[in-house]
Amino acid sequence: MVGSTNVSKVNPYAPPAGALDSRAPGAAGLDGSTGQGRTSYWREGEDFVVENVSPPLPDRCVVCNADAEGYRLKRVLYWHPAGYYVLALIGILLYAIVAVIVRKKAVLHVGLCPTHRARRRTAIIIGLLGPVVMIATPFIARRMGAVIAAGMLIGFAMIVVGIIMAQVVRPTRIDNEQARLKVGRAFLESIPYWNESNAGVARASVVARLDGSHAEQMRKYEEQLDRELRRSDET
Repeated sequence: MVGSTNVSKVNPYAPPAGALDSRAPGAAGLDGSTGQGRTSYWREGEDFVVENVSPPLPDRCVVCNADAEGYRLKRVLYWHPAGYYVLALIGILLYAIVAVIVRKKAVLHVGLCPTHRARRRTAIIIGLLGPVVMIATPFIARRMGAVIAAGMLIGFAMIVVGIIMAQVVRPTRIDNEQARLKVGRAFLESIPYWNESNAGVARASVVARLDGSHAEQMRKYEEQLDRELRRSDET
């Protein structure tokens, strides 16, 4: 049996100890504890895993791990399996209808430092100016086809860049119990790995959902779990 996880190793990305006491009201500690004997989030591989019950998160920037100064950004995230994108080849409307039906939702309130708040505001402005450029270019350039085409491309690029820059967390999977997210490396490094306590809860949950015909899925799950626990012990 794998021993208990040891996360006492010095972490260069971890915030100063004093900063942990300046959390926003109701925020959980960086160990994921909510003060109620349960863990609401943890690190699993390269993912930040959060219980899908809108748990309080640390008062740290989810991008760079700097002090968020009590600021919280509400993010409503949606996710569905990538296979459904194939429906877009048949029809955008069909895909949109199916996506709304099958998508899963997670609501989080994440911390952002002043620097990344400003960056996100800039990204939103860039994204909003994109359509303006696309609409205005034909009127300004009139019959200059090459200029109009360039303006359209620039406007579209501004929209894409704005969307990408404005993202602070990205879901890789959401189900009825938890959300798996991509966050900033510095923030992820400050989060404790999956531990035996979490493993026991998740193991029982998975066993309850799987039947005898899914033995192979259960075996793969057990192997992944053991790898994560061994990696935690090594660190």
